[in-house]
Amino acid sequence: MVIPRRWKDLGEYLLTTDTIFEQENLCARMAVLGLGAIGLELGQALKRMGLAVTGVDQLSQIGGLQDPEVNRTAVEIFKEEMPLYLGAQADIERDDRGLRVTAGDRDFLTDKTLLSIGRAPNTVRKIEIEQLNDEIAFFTEPAFLMHERPIQSPSVRNTSSTLLSFYFNDVYDDGVTGKTSCQTGRRR
Repeated sequence: MVIPRRWKDLGEYLLTTDTIFEQENLCARMAVLGLGAIGLELGQALKRMGLAVTGVDQLSQIGGLQDPEVNRTAVEIFKEEMPLYLGAQADIERDDRGLRVTAGDRDFLTDKTLLSIGRAPNTVRKIEIEQLNDEIAFFTEPAFLMHERPIQSPSVRNTSSTLLSFYFNDVYDDGVTGKTSCQTGRRR
């Protein structure tokens, strides 16, 4: 999870999409920074569980919506459930009464802040390559692409006519634990 350096000292007052589900007790007031699909979904769920939730995003669009009319309608719908502060970068500071979140010319108090502002990409260096079987060829192109390449492995016969399709949905710090699809086939 990406946590900006200027907020690292806020410690337990900042929650991430990794730590929100580890909470034994929830606070009364929660800010959600980052209103992509995950931030919106978690903010809405927390609001429906009885928390006072305020959503903040530096973009004017929510949920990754590109169509202005669809975005305008979605903003109206979500504003019926929780206040939204859009189009201004947020800052968070400790206050005697909690955390003070400032976004443009608006500010409000909250007990904790849920950050849903992105993840640092996992790289090949974080993956334990030796865990992969010799028959599997591993490629470092972006994770969302489907790859078809000749297999270069001494344990596979006739490598020039064998293809490997390998797809990573997610790659985690503990190795390859996401969805993978491996297939071999013959060229025609």
